[in-house]
Amino acid sequence: MKSLRIALPLLMAAGLFSLQGCQHQSSSQVQPATQQQSYQGVLPCADCNGLQTSLFLNQDGTFVLQETYLATRDGDQVFTSYGQWLRSADKITLTTNSGDKRHFRSEGNGLRMLDRNGEAIRSELNYLLLPVSAALPTALVPLTGLYTYMADAAIFEDCATGKIFPVANTAELEQAYLAARREPGDAVFLTINGFFQVRPSMEAGRVQTVLVPERNGKFRFDRNRSCPKK
Repeated sequence: MKSLRIALPLLMAAGLFSLQGCQHQSSSQVQPATQQQSYQGVLPCADCNGLQTSLFLNQDGTFVLQETYLATRDGDQVFTSYGQWLRSADKITLTTNSGDKRHFRSEGNGLRMLDRNGEAIRSELNYLLLPVSAALPTALVPLTGLYTYMADAAIFEDCATGKIFPVANTAELEQAYLAARREPGDAVFLTINGFFQVRPSMEAGRVQTVLVPERNGKFRFDRNRSCPKK
């Protein structure tokens, strides 16, 4: 399935969040109740019966993409990607947390996949996703960033996007952080698997995106590492 993962089609948003400024939201991640656009569809797949695709474009400039390769030799195979999207002229560029880039363009109220050069794919097959109402997926994604715990609250600054998320903290994370930090309030490099979930904030009528760590999952603190400089 390695070739499938390399070939994953990431998609763009149409007319989303008045695209001229939504990538520059506050890092607090507290947003109005509507903070993402969701798109779904089944796209062509060379090695399976179809690529069931769900794309979530968040108001803070991040995205989550879940793809299910249907009826492969090993059954349905699910892969989830996370990263940042930016608008340039009439296209959207999505950059995954591994650094891969893809380009997309709006079509009506849907999203059409472009090729790796940002050009239209000449085919009669379906490369269009349509808008839906759906929650963020709970499939795990690997993340690296800086974790801080103070005053009974934890935050995580993602290395790939620079975004800061509150963490649905666990006792294991808290104890490991206290052992790894040099002094109170230190930000310590963390490698972890988790997923993002939209939850109500303490401000009435507003929500925030929270990082939910893998239950009983492995994680690693390293106080000698930091996010790469961009």
